[in-house]
This record gives sequence, structure tokens and C-alpha cells, in this order.
Amino acid sequence: MTSVPTVLDYVAEILESTSRPLLAKEICDQLAQKGLAIERPKLTQILWKQNDRIELVVDKQTFKWRYDFEAATKAAEAAKNKEETRKQLEQNAAFLELWENIGFEFIGVWRDRTDKPFFFLSQNGDYYRLVGHAGNFLVERSYKCSPPDTMPPEQFTSAQIKKTAEEILRERHREAIDRAQSIINMLRDTVSPPDDVYVGPAIVRVGCVRPGQA
Repeated sequence: MTSVPTVLDYVAEILESTSRPLLAKEICDQLAQKGLAIERPKLTQILWKQNDRIELVVDKQTFKWRYDFEAATKAAEAAKNKEETRKQLEQNAAFLELWENIGFEFIGVWRDRTDKPFFFLSQNGDYYRLVGHAGNFLVERSYKCSPPDTMPPEQFTSAQIKKTAEEILRERHREAIDRAQSIINMLRDTVSPPDDVYVGPAIVRVGCVRPGQA
């Protein structure tokens, strides 16, 4: 049995290509020519009760169906916007999860004549390192900005969150390298008295200790 969405796809194709509105019986005849046999009562039920296509409209006086091109355009734009919104939400969710994992707060500052805050990275003297709305780095004098403060994540753009997360992860990587190098330098420069350091195999050291002796 042909599914309802498939039937509506065929009907939309027929009405889009025809130059005049059609009765349900006429649509059935054209469906049959396309190899889709469906009775008129069944098609009428689908069109009136299961039709979710805003571009398929009926004249309630003549009961003829037509294809509304303007409605189809709006439906396509709405579907595109919906998909873009879905992708944006998924992207934001991934950024938020990343942000939670690296354990940093959403901290921003305001400047005059701006609709969204700038993401605060760090302070160097009288300057703030910031991330702009498009994900670009900025260095601004602190007196031109409001004091850094925690803000809701939705105040920031996806580009800001992504760039800030990348910078924080990069900074953490640099800090890890510096710590490792510091440890290596400390071990290399540490000198222990020879008598206090056992350099032989562990089995020899264990074998030299008898039960009852320290």
C-alpha cells in the first residue's frame, strides 16, 4: 500500500505541472497514469484529513485542488530555517558540553553601542584580551569596558564560544608543556649524595635484608 506522504508527493507533482485546478477525480485519473491506483474516496480523505502540505489548497466552493507556489516557497524557506536552527542548536550544545568539560565560566564585558557582550579571556595590565562576536581577537583598554562578569551562555555567539574554547584549550596545552619541561629541568638539576642513592637492581636490595633485621 502506498504511503500517505508518497501520495501527497505525486499530487503535488501533478498540481504543480498543471495549468488549472483539478477535482479529486481528475487527480485520481492522472495518478493512475503514473502507475498509482487509488480510489477517489481514499484520495479525498487523504487530501482533507491527512494533508500537511500547505502548498496543496482547495477551493471550498468548487472543491478543486491547486498548487500554491507562494505557499510552497514559504514552506521551503521555513524548512531551510528550521534545519539551520537545528544545526545551530546542535552546534551550541556541543560547545556547551565542551565548555563544561574544560571547566570555565562564561565571562564577558560590555562596551558602548554593542548588542552583545565580548568574551573575556584575560587581563594584561590596563588591557583586556577579548573575543568579538565574529570570533575575532581584540585587545581593548579596560576603562572602555564594563568589569568582567559571569553571563548566561546564550549571551554569546557560537563563533565567540568556539574561538574562546579553542584558545583556552591551546593555553592549557602550553601550560602542560611548560609544567612538563619544568619537572624535567628540576630532575636534571637535582643532585643527591651518592651514599643516599641506591642504583643497583631491586632484587639485590631485597635479598640483603633478612627476616627480623631492619
